[in-house]
Amino acid sequence: MEIQKSIKAKKKAAQALTTTLQKYSNSPVLLLLSGGSWFAVLDLVDTTLLAERDDVTISMLDERFSTNPLINNFSQLIKTDFYVRTSLTDTKVISTLVTKEVTLEAVQQKWDKTLHNWRENNPTGVVIATIGIGGDGHLAGIFPNELAVAEADKKEAWTVAYEVGARVNQYTKRMTVTPYFLTQEITEAIVYAVGAEKHALLTQIQNPLVGETNIPAFLLRRIPSVQFFTDV
Repeated sequence: MEIQKSIKAKKKAAQALTTTLQKYSNSPVLLLLSGGSWFAVLDLVDTTLLAERDDVTISMLDERFSTNPLINNFSQLIKTDFYVRTSLTDTKVISTLVTKEVTLEAVQQKWDKTLHNWRENNPTGVVIATIGIGGDGHLAGIFPNELAVAEADKKEAWTVAYEVGARVNQYTKRMTVTPYFLTQEITEAIVYAVGAEKHALLTQIQNPLVGETNIPAFLLRRIPSVQFFTDV
């Protein structure tokens, strides 16, 4: 586990994702994407390697339950150059779009079922995740001290739908993969987190003398392979 610091962190994170996809050119891949700052990174990823593949599936790592295209992560993904380029290949998609007729629980259950179906159809497939870290140490849609996530994790659930308080995050209705999924299903993760506050947190995570806390970002220690990129 090593933190790579560079003023070109965005470009290096994109290169790392490109290289990781190349590494698993002979294995089915489920690529789970974070929103936020990662969208700009994705546009720098070389997608030409996907042109001759039909075994790559993309989805989100977590989702904000909203019909607003400026809030819903998948709606924002669709607008990226990365998505436009991948849509010209045989890359498959697990959508997390939200329509007015559906409930949060219905979207989560459909997403969860599709993820399980992917694993059943690809028992030797690999899961690659792009991950960001919030200022409070949250990752994916996992926020500190959220009981619904903890209860789902005890049941070894892969995903969970829940609401956070407005003081926790302005986007209160969420669905996310669970800590269990992060640590048991993800093969490799690429973390892109810029800013002094996040670099300080990454340094703690990397330090074996610092014990794990209830901050979700410490879950990164339990993922088999993680690459960190920051600008500080």
